[in-house]
Amino acid sequence: DADGKEAPKVQLTKDGKEVKFTSVEGIRHVYSVPEVKPEHQGVYKVTAKNKTSAEETNVTLHVTAPLNITQSLTEQNVLLGQNGTLQITCDAFPVPKVTWFFNDTELKTSPKHKVEVKQNVFSLTVNKCDHPDTGIYRVLVDNGIDHTEQTAKFNVGVKPKVEAPKPANDQTCTIGQDTQISWKFSGIEKPHVTWFFNGQPLEANERFQITETEDGTSTLSIHKAQLADK
Repeated sequence: DADGKEAPKVQLTKDGKEVKFTSVEGIRHVYSVPEVKPEHQGVYKVTAKNKTSAEETNVTLHVTAPLNITQSLTEQNVLLGQNGTLQITCDAFPVPKVTWFFNDTELKTSPKHKVEVKQNVFSLTVNKCDHPDTGIYRVLVDNGIDHTEQTAKFNVGVKPKVEAPKPANDQTCTIGQDTQISWKFSGIEKPHVTWFFNGQPLEANERFQITETEDGTSTLSIHKAQLADK
């Protein structure tokens, strides 16, 4: 409210730039913001002047917002020797500080690790992944108003390798008899094996049984072979 024997001229500025009042009723001047955003933060100065005097006052508006995680950490599977990236997307104000950990050891940018921030996307890249890089990674997000942490598993493996040549599994059987086809695979981690017939995934049923052993051998057992199995 601005009062005086002579109606004063009242001006509102923010960081040196004039801001229009949202309403003026007599001596009452109002500036309201229906939806506060980060750009509204700053120093507001109200100046009231008439011919004989001037008064001014400053108000600092601080804008804060809790963390809003729009993309969480997810488990990553990376081949040996390749780079792997973990990332989290977070909206907050002030901009949060993000800290990465592996086995409770803080990670910073180095030849092995690259910590990056691009707008609201925070990422950790592990260069030339090796087996010791496998484990649980943790990220701590804190903007002084709110904080949270997330974890994700990071797996480093090698491409599955077929241990037996194709001709070794060519099969000949008699219609009505049982037969088996076996393949041995190796890889880190243990490969997931899917059998196909004429380009279509083969589901286990009464005639087709799929078994796997700890040494990486996957066996397809066919009960009472039919001509259509050719």
